[in-house]
Amino acid sequence: MNLFAKPGLVALAFCVAACGGNTFTGGGGGTAGSGASGGSGGSSGSGGSSGSGGSGGTSPSGCPAKAPALGQACSTSDLRCTYGDTVRPECRNEWLCSGSKWTPTQSACSHYTGCPGAPPTNGVVCSTEAQVCDYQNGTLCLCTSCSAGPCAPPPPRWRCAPPPTDAVCPAIVPNDGSACSAPEGTECSYGDPCGPSGALVNCTGGAWTWQKNIACPA
Repeated sequence: MNLFAKPGLVALAFCVAACGGNTFTGGGGGTAGSGASGGSGGSSGSGGSSGSGGSGGTSPSGCPAKAPALGQACSTSDLRCTYGDTVRPECRNEWLCSGSKWTPTQSACSHYTGCPGAPPTNGVVCSTEAQVCDYQNGTLCLCTSCSAGPCAPPPPRWRCAPPPTDAVCPAIVPNDGSACSAPEGTECSYGDPCGPSGALVNCTGGAWTWQKNIACPA
């Protein structure tokens, strides 16, 4: 399990900026994911909203089961909730309880075209630095020159991370603040939590929480 740090998904840093040390490990060229999103910014992946419901229309975190209306009243200051089922975490719709009202915030999602039809093999040369491709089975791939240690000279190469293999972790990242039924303390990693697309989540108090303070390599 990789341990990384980031100030929040909307402020994810590209690997080319961090330049080094990120371990975006994963399976090369899996046969699953043939229904690629084609780099459409994470439009594929129907499983991401797993566990978004809760008793009484809210999860134990206080997040509504469905996205709130603009300006709707809320009671937990700075509570952050995400909605949607895109494979790429940074492409989810995000709401923040601010000033006792729900307010949408802007995502950090960049859309790409020209993604391979299936997850590429790790180490294969790619053409667009920092391009992210997502696949319906939950695999996330990054085109980068910073695959291990200091950034290497061009050309960049693919690094792919498959979905979690732990049976209690959803294949696609669950929404921040959504209800979870996994054992308390369960941790699941998706993509590269220190890169442009990824999340490290924990099941705490019956709700999934996206970790915001993770020790990323310098």
